[in-house]
Amino acid sequence: GRIEIGDNCYIGHHTHIRSAQNIKIGNYVLISHGCNIIDTNAHEENHLERAQTYLDILYQGHPKENYNVITRPIIIEDYAWLSYNVSVLKGTRIGKGAIIAAGSVVTKDVDSFTLVAGNPAKFIKKLNS
Repeated sequence: GRIEIGDNCYIGHHTHIRSAQNIKIGNYVLISHGCNIIDTNAHEENHLERAQTYLDILYQGHPKENYNVITRPIIIEDYAWLSYNVSVLKGTRIGKGAIIAAGSVVTKDVDSFTLVAGNPAKFIKKLNS
């Protein structure tokens, strides 16, 4: 995967960014402690494929390609703020200046200059731009 991080960003302790495709983080993005940003399911949905991949990893190392693992890019635009323990899942875009409340799970796109919260994250209010 590919991870791009813009200028003047902060990434807190115990935050994990895992990419199998592409994660792009803009400028002046604040990512608090304990966040997870993951652009992939990481494993196959089929139980037999998943078990075989596990054995392959144990005995041969990680494969270069994940044929049946779903991945979609993540984009976090400039000036966004992810509070503590936020999870951002595959295929989402967080708009410019958006705030993601602590403990939220982002499963859909977040509009610019909005506050979202919850699991799954839902619109709370529009912010001043």
